[in-house]
Amino acid sequence: MRKLIYQLIVIFLIAQTQLIFAQTTVPYEWHNIPLGGHGFITGIVMHPLEKDLMYLRTDVGGAYRWDKENKSWVQLCDGFGVEDQSFYGIDGIAIDPQNTNVVYMAAGNYTWASSDVIKSTDRGRSWIKTGLNKKFEANGGKRAMGECLAVDPVNSSVVYCGTALEGLWRSPDAAASWQKVTAITTLTDKSNQVRNIVFDKKTALGGKCQTIYAGVTNKGVYRSLDGGESWTLLAGTPITAKRMEVGPSGALYVAS
Repeated sequence: MRKLIYQLIVIFLIAQTQLIFAQTTVPYEWHNIPLGGHGFITGIVMHPLEKDLMYLRTDVGGAYRWDKENKSWVQLCDGFGVEDQSFYGIDGIAIDPQNTNVVYMAAGNYTWASSDVIKSTDRGRSWIKTGLNKKFEANGGKRAMGECLAVDPVNSSVVYCGTALEGLWRSPDAAASWQKVTAITTLTDKSNQVRNIVFDKKTALGGKCQTIYAGVTNKGVYRSLDGGESWTLLAGTPITAKRMEVGPSGALYVAS
């Protein structure tokens, strides 16, 4: 009799417990935890056509786009898998000056890790690899220089990319293919990295800028006057150009 009463009590308690849990269960929504930024912020790029459209890169923590409506930075690398973990190091960013949706990134933490130039046509919501799997060094000593990526401001198809070990590369078809610029020679020990590419927009001719500058560490500034077909090392320029910009008059400004 006692055993039967005990069993009935247990059954009653279990039923009451299930009823309580059933009454208190609520649906859950899952979101990413806002951990904030990681690593050093090594570059910021702003779009000339749209106010507040800007991107920043970090050495180990991916890239971000400013969300002006919510006043917050949106992480653009959350979709990268384990096989692309080195892509959280962003060595350079380039926007297409004529298209507010297109952005490029030179992704790769170290020269011994996987690297590529990746492209987005939806402001960084999704990315495709372009196949320029040359080495970058987003977490290296030259990370705050640049940008090492640039799009011709009058021709969206022309993209330039400076690498850590293999010099300067150019794409004539919006990063569908790449060609090496052999006129700019570099070493393979990271001494001579192409860290800056800027254009003189006023020299546009034949559908592209004719005057282009490329800063190479420990060498100086190279200039092309024929749309990138030939290049000359300019005498007297700083041997390490950390940042460069072409002013409205066509003058080249170099921070060293």
